[in-house]
This record gives sequence, structure tokens and C-alpha cells, in this order.
Amino acid sequence: LYTKSYLHYGLVEANRRVSAAIISKELLRVDSVSTINNPCYFKGMDYQPDFATALFQIPLAVVMRGTGDFDKCAALVRQLFGSSTTTCWVRDCTFDGVYQPRIDNTRFVAVSNFATV
Repeated sequence: LYTKSYLHYGLVEANRRVSAAIISKELLRVDSVSTINNPCYFKGMDYQPDFATALFQIPLAVVMRGTGDFDKCAALVRQLFGSSTTTCWVRDCTFDGVYQPRIDNTRFVAVSNFATV
């Protein structure tokens, strides 16, 4: 039995990271209220991410409008996963240099928000 929790790689955090990456690229044209296309959302879906934390409130209201562009979304997600400078010190690693045993011919069970992805 092998189990691993990938904190900050779940559904909510992935959504935040993708939204932040898109907004940071569009920051020059963003005013106090803007609509920005998000290739990872279904076409026509509108969502307003909340960037507030307990420490500060960002005075920015951005609506993310889905374009449903799989190729652009996949490229963006690859950038987020590929930005780690962590070295893999063992032969079998996932992202961020975390050991991952081989799962060939093994029953694999995913839980939590995996069904949402």
C-alpha cells in the first residue's frame, strides 16, 4: 500500500494557480473590473475567483470566461507543473521530486476530488 497527498496540487489550488497565471499575463489590460478568457473552463462559463486571504484583500474583480480550449489549457497546466526546480534524487519521481513507486499491474484507487477532474 502506498499513499501520498499532494498538498497545493488539488482542485481548488490548481484553479487558483491557473487563474493567477492567466491574470498575471493580462495584468496590463486589467482594470478594476475585467473579463479574461480562461481556456480551462467550459465554453461560456463565467467564474469570479476570490483572491482574498485572511491577511489582505486584493481590490480586483475579474471574471474568468471559459473558452474550452483543451490545447491551451494543457499547455498552461504543463507550465505550472514544469516550473519546479526540485531535483529528483531517486529513479521514479512524480512532479516536485516526490518518489512515486511503479504501479504496473496494480489496482489504482483515486479519491477526493479526482472525480471532478
